[in-house]
Amino acid sequence: MLKEQFNTWSNYRLDIKEQIKIIVVDDGSQTYPLSNYSIDGIDLTLYRIEEDKGWNNGGAKNLAMSECTTEWAYLSDLDHILTEKNLIKLLELKQDRSIYYTFTRYNMGTQHKITKAQNIFYINKDVFWEAKGYDEDFSGKYGYEDNWLKHNLVKLIREKTSSNIVIYVATHIKDSITSSAFKKDISINKKLLRNKQQGLIPQTNDILRFKWRKI
Repeated sequence: MLKEQFNTWSNYRLDIKEQIKIIVVDDGSQTYPLSNYSIDGIDLTLYRIEEDKGWNNGGAKNLAMSECTTEWAYLSDLDHILTEKNLIKLLELKQDRSIYYTFTRYNMGTQHKITKAQNIFYINKDVFWEAKGYDEDFSGKYGYEDNWLKHNLVKLIREKTSSNIVIYVATHIKDSITSSAFKKDISINKKLLRNKQQGLIPQTNDILRFKWRKI
């Protein structure tokens, strides 16, 4: 799946490449560990989390945002493809700090519309941190870290779904769905979310609870 992403990014027009910076975080992958890679014309930076904590998407995105040097950031998952056409539209979005953008998704194989993902969005970096970023109390167990982030974001800004930008989910590529092999027990994080919503457990400020390195 990473090869598919690299191919997509490599085929962007040069003038588009010059407008973006890409950060890739390997969340402790044991099967396909990330190695050094470069793409002509793109500022590409790679990081690796040194321990496999299981479900640590929030921690990985906190790392990416902590290393981000641009004012706005598009956060995505490995199996979501942003085509050049849709990237151009994203770059043309109004950068309004009072808004964060979410997007329509389509299955790349079937071309069918699928549900919107809360963890794929475009946001001002400072606002992301004003909302405290991802709460890593959720890391290591499956689910609900995006629900809690949204809970914090909508206190500060409003969500806007872009009607003309489409994100493609590459479910037709074999290694894009390997997470299905991992246990997705939502019960622990579902209870954690409820406790946080009720004020029984506070938002943590303890982020990047792992060793990591730049590749």
